[in-house]
Amino acid sequence: MNKRYLILSACLAVLLVTAGVFGGYLYGTHKLTKEFDLKDKDLQRVINAWISIQTYHKDNEIMDYRDLAESTIRGMVDGLNDTYADFFSSREEDFGRFLTAGYIGVGYIPEYNDDGSITIVDIYKDCPAAKAGMMVGDVLLSIDGTDVTGKDSDLVHALTDGDEGTHAIFTVLRDGKTIDLDVTRGWVALPSATYFQQDGIGIICISVFNEYTVEEFEDCLRQAESDRVSGIILDLLDNGGGYVSEVIPIASCFLNEGDTLFTFLDHGSAETYTAVKSDLHTDLPVVVLVGDYTASSAEILLCALTENGRAVSVGMTTFGKGTWNKAVDIDDSVLQFTGGTWNTPNGNNITGKGVTPDFEIPLVNNYYEWAVDYLTGTN
Repeated sequence: MNKRYLILSACLAVLLVTAGVFGGYLYGTHKLTKEFDLKDKDLQRVINAWISIQTYHKDNEIMDYRDLAESTIRGMVDGLNDTYADFFSSREEDFGRFLTAGYIGVGYIPEYNDDGSITIVDIYKDCPAAKAGMMVGDVLLSIDGTDVTGKDSDLVHALTDGDEGTHAIFTVLRDGKTIDLDVTRGWVALPSATYFQQDGIGIICISVFNEYTVEEFEDCLRQAESDRVSGIILDLLDNGGGYVSEVIPIASCFLNEGDTLFTFLDHGSAETYTAVKSDLHTDLPVVVLVGDYTASSAEILLCALTENGRAVSVGMTTFGKGTWNKAVDIDDSVLQFTGGTWNTPNGNNITGKGVTPDFEIPLVNNYYEWAVDYLTGTN
């Protein structure tokens, strides 16, 4: 499955609000209005079809009505002809993973030492390894009885990998004691914001905007300040978007309070959002890295910084998603569809056009090297 498909169909839309829908919208209790009369008559057809199936179908007493309901909703989603519409049957799992970079696995990072031992040097938050009690500093001895001391990473990966829900016994050495850990493989959520330093420049990579991004980004920016870097590279190359609410505090770390961030347009109404006062603020020069997988909320952040004169951008023209999505809770499921459009601080809509960076450079070039040279004045 290619990345372009993932951006089109799985994400990465600007998700504004979630609200319960249909919870009091039961047959016989809704008062029809002239404005919505036609729509409600159409809904009545759906209700009548449901009642007919429930009454007359040969399997009506054993039918899985939850599955039938989900099939009905998916049919409505398909009928919208909306590229960004989707239905997630589980908010916790399907929708949560939709906004999280990650994989099915265990979630530990090993270090292969010269003496053949394997030390656990990092464990992702709330991952299966952490839940099983694995700790940083543990020395990995075996997996499901296979000795891994002195073995290469290919074998360790092969023993670690597996289907979701399967178990593996990881035997570790901790404080001189041998401990068996029963790990159930599952979803491993990767950090949405990460930091490293190159030649005195702080590089912050944001992969998606989810509920953890602001906290993770602020940790990265604080580390950059602690390192006394002379500039910031903000990597949005593979960021397809996410919650726009997370963009506001991040942009506010760079902008002045009151600077325009974006304007949402919704059925003729417009609402403009601005930067807020931020306790964590930097005046360091910024270069934003973008490409054709940079979309939605990532484009909002890009335009907020560049059109306010706070950053320059480099890379390739972005994806061009100038619409925002509304996410609606339906019990423990989530329905998502296009709610409206958004404009940049300069009043532009980028749908289908994307954003051309200040410095357009082919992907074959090393963007980090170019940005470091730019910020250090060596190019």
